[in-house]
Amino acid sequence: MFFIAKLMQFPLLFSVWPPFIPKRILPVKTQLKVYAAFAPVPASMEGVLAPLGAQAITENDDPWMWVEGDTLRISFEGVYFPVEDVVEALEANLPPACTGKLDVLLLDDWELHRYVWQGGAFVVGKRSLNHVLSYSGL
Repeated sequence: MFFIAKLMQFPLLFSVWPPFIPKRILPVKTQLKVYAAFAPVPASMEGVLAPLGAQAITENDDPWMWVEGDTLRISFEGVYFPVEDVVEALEANLPPACTGKLDVLLLDDWELHRYVWQGGAFVVGKRSLNHVLSYSGL
């Protein structure tokens, strides 16, 4: 008790303290989910996207992106994902003949943002998850 009373004398310590806690110790509530599949992709695509994963805040250390043959797959669940940076990197590196989509589920806003790669550019759509669930066959 004496130790806590002494710490309370230093309010600045409490305003600076949380960033020094490793992120695995803090409780993490999933706020968004990102899923994608694109094919065919160049072999260099994994190297282009890998550095962007350092910005992501996730519940675990599972790989969020991998390439199977000529298919790029993304599966992420967590608090923060650099969607804009990943979309820019994909736009710059996906060949026009590639097909695929990137789905971003914002659970706090209850929305689905879908990026569909068509003819060398993304077509972006947004829907309520209620709308998506009612027409998904569930």
